[in-house]
Amino acid sequence: MHLRPTLRLAALACSILMLGAGPSGVLAAPATCIHEYPHPAVVVHFHPRPAVDGSFRLAHALYALEQRAHAIELDLHYRASDGQAVCNHDGPTPDSPTLEQVVAAIMARLSGGSMYGDGRQFFLVLEPKMEDSRLFEIIYQVLDRHRAYLSTAVSPGDPPRGVTAVITGSYRDRFLEHLSGRFSREAVNRLCTVEGEDYTGQITNLSPTPFQWWGATRHDGQRGLVNRLHAGQAPERRGQYHLRVYFDRAITADQRRNNLRLALASGADAINCDRDELAPFTRLLGSQEPRGRYPTLAVRGSQVLLTWRGADSNHLYLAVGTVGPRAMRFPRQVLMTFLLADTPQAVAPAGTLLPDGRLLLAYEGTFNQRLWYVCGRFTHADRFVTFDGREQRLTLPDEERRGSDPNVAVAPDGRVVVIYQGTYAQRLWYVTGRLDASGEIGGQEHCLSQGDARRGSTPSIAIDPQGRVVVVYEGTADHRLWYVSGRLNERGEIVGREYCLSQGSARRGSTPSIAIDPQGRVVVVYEGTADHRLWYLSGRLDGEGRIVGREFCLTEGDSRRGYHPTVAFAAPGSAIILYEGTSDRKLWYVKGRLAADGRLVGEERLLDMGMDWR
Repeated sequence: MHLRPTLRLAALACSILMLGAGPSGVLAAPATCIHEYPHPAVVVHFHPRPAVDGSFRLAHALYALEQRAHAIELDLHYRASDGQAVCNHDGPTPDSPTLEQVVAAIMARLSGGSMYGDGRQFFLVLEPKMEDSRLFEIIYQVLDRHRAYLSTAVSPGDPPRGVTAVITGSYRDRFLEHLSGRFSREAVNRLCTVEGEDYTGQITNLSPTPFQWWGATRHDGQRGLVNRLHAGQAPERRGQYHLRVYFDRAITADQRRNNLRLALASGADAINCDRDELAPFTRLLGSQEPRGRYPTLAVRGSQVLLTWRGADSNHLYLAVGTVGPRAMRFPRQVLMTFLLADTPQAVAPAGTLLPDGRLLLAYEGTFNQRLWYVCGRFTHADRFVTFDGREQRLTLPDEERRGSDPNVAVAPDGRVVVIYQGTYAQRLWYVTGRLDASGEIGGQEHCLSQGDARRGSTPSIAIDPQGRVVVVYEGTADHRLWYVSGRLNERGEIVGREYCLSQGSARRGSTPSIAIDPQGRVVVVYEGTADHRLWYLSGRLDGEGRIVGREFCLTEGDSRRGYHPTVAFAAPGSAIILYEGTSDRKLWYVKGRLAADGRLVGEERLLDMGMDWR
């Protein structure tokens, strides 16, 4: 579908189930119905461009079907030489296939009612490229001949049908005006939906999900639009909408792959693909292999939250999934910078899962070391990505509470602690407070540092179910690691003692991360001082709050090396260490059990994400 570069947005189909009022004021059922199969998790939308694919051929549509695309867009012209509607972007040619030929070939592929026998809906998107009544008539006739397959040509008791026809483009209004003058509106509605039309009271949705569609020119051009449309909060439209996006043609293959990654991570429902993008994009749906920096892990029960910064940007990413006995599973990565209207950007994010189901992400912004956070929950995290929450500012209007490398934890009584390095003399500060219903943290700032003690960088905090608090950080000299161990008092202050984790030349490093399990087992992971080797201390808290344990090297040969490690307990005695690898910003992790001596026994895995998109 061709959309103007001014970001003209238009609805591609009709409203969700609604009733219209008749002359007497009594609610009457809409005149027509639509019954679709569930939509794919992401619609692979084939839209060939002449600069890439040349003149359109029937073989192009067949190739898209071989790649299991769930939408094909056809640009239509009237060919005067034989009075046919033909498919091609720039104009009719003698070799252009007719609309009837292409539609018949598509319908012939239907299996068991749906296109691939997968129980998912297919979309036939038609764009008249000229204002010609002869072209409009032929489109109507072709659809009428294939009405037995169309989701809009159903009665209330009919099962779903696998194809939805949508009219789009600059001449869609003229198409509808002409056909409505020749046929009844009900007759037109039974064959197709028209972009931009309000179908309230005209069509009853018998489908399990909303079938409205909206298009945008770029995946990053209307940040927050996906979330607003999915939540039914877009002021321009009533009800919930899916969003389809595409982007300017990239020159290099790497740019095209990056565009596809960004578009998918934006939460969009359908992604435009050229012919040479179909296979890479379908592979991407099944294997996303996210890349990034400064990852953090949080686990609550079987749910796991992963946050990270983009590989070459300040984009804020996250993924919500589950952790099993051997591995973690995430359906997709979500780019919060595009999903939310606030467009949060983060230098080094950290996240945690709250007892009420919300998540909290804290991070340093991109200006003046101001601290921000996002609090909310995914009402839909996989198929119909919707986040109920927003970005909020931890830094006060008077510029208090500024810093870097924040980390966050939740106490057993629900209080949240956000700790960070301040802007002067490597002092460590923290805010302790409670989250209200709107996600705002109400609490006071406290200084962890005392004189020249308790100062450092990249702090990490953990709180166990008994309320014991441990903050670990890199000190101000010689890569020594230190920690403060204690408890929160009623005023939200961490009351405890400072200890040195390092011993001689051992247990030194940077960017430490700590986790504590309910039985008091502790793991502190950090990058060592040479060759990006990763080390961890595994042990327990004693009665005075000291960490008593052994140091182990996670690195084995050339594997298990990296930066910015993070650790979480998946279950008592079972830990996950995740880190940024030394090549291509890929994320790796080791998940396993803690042996009797404290050693983590498990295999290294490349972090991957994939969805059931068919």
